[in-house]
Amino acid sequence: MSEYSFLRKVSMTLAIAGAVAVAGPAAAAEWKCYTYQAAPASPVNAGLKKMAEKLKEITNGEVNMTCNVGGSLPIDANSIAPAISDGVLDFGSSSTVSGYVPLASVGILPGMFSSNADYDENGWPFLKPMIEAEFDKRNIKVFGVYHYPPQVILGSKKAPPLNSFSDLKGRTIRVSNPEVAELAKAIGAIPVTLPTPDVSAALQRGTVEYVVTAYAAGGRLWRDFFGSGTQDAVYVTVSYILMNKDRWESLTSEQQSQFQEFVDETRKWIISSQEEDNSVAMNEFQEKDGWVISPANPDSLAQIREIMSPVWDQWAKERGPEAEDILQKLKAHLGHK
Repeated sequence: MSEYSFLRKVSMTLAIAGAVAVAGPAAAAEWKCYTYQAAPASPVNAGLKKMAEKLKEITNGEVNMTCNVGGSLPIDANSIAPAISDGVLDFGSSSTVSGYVPLASVGILPGMFSSNADYDENGWPFLKPMIEAEFDKRNIKVFGVYHYPPQVILGSKKAPPLNSFSDLKGRTIRVSNPEVAELAKAIGAIPVTLPTPDVSAALQRGTVEYVVTAYAAGGRLWRDFFGSGTQDAVYVTVSYILMNKDRWESLTSEQQSQFQEFVDETRKWIISSQEEDNSVAMNEFQEKDGWVISPANPDSLAQIREIMSPVWDQWAKERGPEAEDILQKLKAHLGHK
């Protein structure tokens, strides 16, 4: 039995036990909140904690939600959304949903959006009804999304600085989702998928030469192993703030409205906090650590779109007619060929 399966069984057992317990003084419902982000001080964990405090406030203490940082529970990043669906977790955020909600990954296809702002203005409003419906089928309420700063390519101290994407040919690069892995393969690079705790050792050994991440995210986390970086965004990260639908429906309409409003405010704070820190981090790494930071290439986005266009079509074909329909509508909406 896997750790996740065991945790799910324990959670269901406790729920049944609670249902048949002898009536007594009302106790606060204990909810679990979880995310993939391992840094306790990160805006993501700080934001989720704020949300937990707000939920306790608007329910007058009837719901006590404990937030756990990534890695503190035996649930990997890919299993967060399924765990919320099953009620093993009550609330949290997840970015790796490609395997669980395949259609949602249309928004993170490299080259589809030019920036976080482009996604927020032209992507999320268009995709929101479809993505919410897909999560709803899985017993999950979606509150919204947040992003990390631009996902660029950072190089280890053992790897040469990059001047263009073509320099990646034959090189190993750590990616965090299948969509970026497809871009890496199309370029001629060797994509490597590793959980966060294993990246440091891989960089140190040289089994991974480059990493797709943000300066304020993996840049800070693996700072000692990097020596270079780029400024060209590879893709737009999308993380979803989620709640088990049964838990959502246990709240009153007024509580739901208040909590949704607070989450909207807080997710914007998460985005802005991380973007501010990203600029600080990049300058710090360049000036204090002596990283070689390549200037942005104005043609990089066009290059990614040219490389990815057939990959987009293959992505949709593998997922069936519904994905093909969504991709074509999204491309038309964005003015892509």
